[in-house]
Amino acid sequence: MKILLLPVCLFLFAGTQAQSSKKVHRKAIVVDTHNDILMKAVEIGVVFDQDLSGKAHSDLARWKKGGLDVQVFSVYCDGDAKNAFAFANREMDSLDAIVLR
Repeated sequence: MKILLLPVCLFLFAGTQAQSSKKVHRKAIVVDTHNDILMKAVEIGVVFDQDLSGKAHSDLARWKKGGLDVQVFSVYCDGDAKNAFAFANREMDSLDAIVLR
C-alpha cells in the first residue's frame, strides 16, 4: 500500500505544479540575454516580425508566445572579414529600422 501512495500523490499534485509554474512564468520578467538574429537579418535578409520557423531560432511571434519581456541582441562580425565595421553597423541599423515600424 505504501508503494502505491507515492505514485498516486505525484499524479494528483502534478497538475497543480504545472499550473503554478505557468502562473509564475506569466508574472516573471523573462529576459533573453543573447540573440544572433541581427546577423541573419543582414546576411539573408530576414525580418523578425515575420514567421522565421526553419530560418532562425526566434521571431516576434515566438517571443510573444513564450512570454519574453526583454531581448538583448548581439552585434557580431568576424574581425577578419572585409568591412567588418560596416557589417556591424548594418546589423544595428536593421534593428533600428524594425523598431521604427
